[in-house]
Amino acid sequence: QGDVDWKRVKQANIDFVMLCATFGWGNPNKVYDTRFQRQAAGAIDAGLHIGAYHCLFATTPEQSYREAEYFANVIKDVKLTYPVAVDVEDRTLLSLQPKALDSVLRMWCGYLREQGYYPMIRANLKTVLTRLNPKTLSKYDLWLISTGNKPEYDGHIGIWQYTNVGAVDGMRGRCACCRTTHDYPNTLNESE
Repeated sequence: QGDVDWKRVKQANIDFVMLCATFGWGNPNKVYDTRFQRQAAGAIDAGLHIGAYHCLFATTPEQSYREAEYFANVIKDVKLTYPVAVDVEDRTLLSLQPKALDSVLRMWCGYLREQGYYPMIRANLKTVLTRLNPKTLSKYDLWLISTGNKPEYDGHIGIWQYTNVGAVDGMRGRCACCRTTHDYPNTLNESE
């Protein structure tokens, strides 16, 4: 989003933000959002709750482990009050069969849980219905991308992304807007 006026975002009745931290792994100049630390500090100073997410490129559990480890290293000094999420919408994952995708997701989420984080999976409705394992979705919260007036999904939703083209005072351009009814700050506080 570039430069964000987090105080104006907070005044616009926004309670939480999910910030992109990393995508893939390897070359830090290409897989790390260099604004993440600054954005996180600004959001926290403005009184917002924050979570972080990672855009998954891994196609094997071994690669997923490396991505999870890298992500954890990037976010380790940020006080998160919302979950960490793995985004599974990159086109590199489309070639994976559901069983292979599930093993990759279980590795990422399992590693982050072992590190003391509260992991969740971010996916669109089609991916949820056709490619994700219901047993895995019962273990980890879902950040569902389903635009419209209601989520069109009967399962448990932790965060619902209801538009990709929202507008929030304090941010330039369009942004994804989300809702939640879950009290993540309390849940994360209790699990510490």
